Amino acid sequence: MRTPELIELSLSSLTDGLHGSLATHMALMCMHSVYPIIFRVFNG
Repeated sequence: MRTPELIELSLSSLTDGLHGSLATHMALMCMHSVYPIIFRVFNG
């Protein structure tokens, strides 16, 4: 595979948006479930 093709692929996947928003959603859900546990640990 040539470099221009690789750049085009990465750009198209970045501009796709769906994967990015899905990853962000998953990260937010993970943070939402983990944060209370961390908060509880720090507060004793």
